[in-house]
Amino acid sequence: MNPNSNSVPRSVPAEEALALLKEHSRSDVSLAAFARSKGVKPWSLYNARAAERRRAMRPRPEPFFEFRLEEPAATRYADATLIELVLPSGLTLRLRRDFDEVALRRLLGVLGSC
Repeated sequence: MNPNSNSVPRSVPAEEALALLKEHSRSDVSLAAFARSKGVKPWSLYNARAAERRRAMRPRPEPFFEFRLEEPAATRYADATLIELVLPSGLTLRLRRDFDEVALRRLLGVLGSC
């Protein structure tokens, strides 16, 4: 029990609330009872928990990946209308120069997650 249990429950900053939520996850009491035992206002912990849930549900940005655009080596069979993309994973794409830019962006988005 909090030594200041006779005092009015206090609000806590977000950082402290997160630490208390972590501590609460190891307990077997309700969040309200846990808050009372720590001398804090239950809504401080409820708000912090809701904010953490919202943060966890936010979409994460697609990871950026670098790729090099290289012209294919000239050979007697080379098609001058092709470009070659060598991705960091080692995957090589050969595309026509007039390949649709929007389709290329979609394709790279899919390949980036591989």
